[in-house]
Amino acid sequence: MSEIVLKIEEIPQQHVGRGRAIIDPKIIEDAKWSTVQILELTYNKKSHVKLWPASPEKYGTGIIQIDGIARQNIGAGIGALSGNIQIKRSLIEDNYGDYGSAISMGEPLGLILANINMSIVNSTIVNNSGMITVALINSATLDIINSIFWDNNSDYELSNMPNNNELNVEGSYSLFEDELSGIGNIINIDPLFINSENGDYNIQSDSPCIDSGI
Repeated sequence: MSEIVLKIEEIPQQHVGRGRAIIDPKIIEDAKWSTVQILELTYNKKSHVKLWPASPEKYGTGIIQIDGIARQNIGAGIGALSGNIQIKRSLIEDNYGDYGSAISMGEPLGLILANINMSIVNSTIVNNSGMITVALINSATLDIINSIFWDNNSDYELSNMPNNNELNVEGSYSLFEDELSGIGNIINIDPLFINSENGDYNIQSDSPCIDSGI
């Protein structure tokens, strides 16, 4: 078994920062892996992690639990733990994870390295799946300008992480499915991509985003 496709979930707090990948025990069993094994993870990029078996209730779920550092290393969405970050003219699509399928700003159970300040400009965030599309801890701030959030399969488009109670997000001249206060935003109107089924997320000439600052 040379290549296995797994669904990404957030890792339990006690394993954060240890370079581990916690994997469905059935996958480990079928692949005949040992718990001392080093695995190569591949998504948009490659990273190496130590194998760790998931708890018995995860048997047969096909999951892999990794922290924000590993997520960032393999390109499965964006995981940020500290710093000033600008995402500009980017497409973030087709990622999976409950606490930040597209962007995870911090760890869900409270690992804080430093403040996280991020801006998203002229970008499209689409078709990401999980509980929260963009998740933030209390010490994270996010500024969204001239961007499109659409067709993300999540309960919450922008939300605070578990164990956090602040949402420091500002949006302007952007399109969202969920309500977000701000100047010039468009709420829950189809942006009319040219051909999203084949990955063309340019907008049509009659898109509501034309001449609206987006």
